[in-house]
Amino acid sequence: MMPSPQPCRDTPSILESLISEWVAKLAINAGASLDAKTQAVYKSLWLEGLGDLSPDVLRVAFQKTLRECAYWPVKVADIRKHVISADSSLAVLEAENAWQKALSVAQDFGCDYSIASARKIDDPALDAAMRAAGGCRWLATCPQDQLPWAKKTFMDVYAKYKALPEIARLNSRQEYASIGEVIHALGERKSL
Repeated sequence: MMPSPQPCRDTPSILESLISEWVAKLAINAGASLDAKTQAVYKSLWLEGLGDLSPDVLRVAFQKTLRECAYWPVKVADIRKHVISADSSLAVLEAENAWQKALSVAQDFGCDYSIASARKIDDPALDAAMRAAGGCRWLATCPQDQLPWAKKTFMDVYAKYKALPEIARLNSRQEYASIGEVIHALGERKSL
């Protein structure tokens, strides 16, 4: 999975404070002491080299760098090599949260799942992944030994849906009714 570096939509001060904090932590981890001028130089260099990343991805990449990098100076490339795994870690966490929401919806509605309850699912990726995993009824009544397979299918579909934004342009459950009406109207015109 390719990293999705996104410019920080937060104020630059959040990114600056995050980088300042981690310059100090990584230096201490390696046993180095930095004066204020050297710390400012590293902060400026890292801000330029890592400024295109979101704070969440950057935080996870810093944590992985802390665990694996026991030397100083830490280069921007040393941190950047952890961005792909940081981005995928956040994607897995998001998919896990979506799985928990799917199970909650399935338990709430059980076998009485109707179109009205589909409004609770406002995420098209969640809806598609839930249908791929067997649907609400299956998740509500699924035997415990089959649940890991349903979860695997759910996670795969959810990750693919999130990774490919063009899938969002495909028809969703809410559009099925209007598509059916159009097809019915065409059929009536052809029969006349």
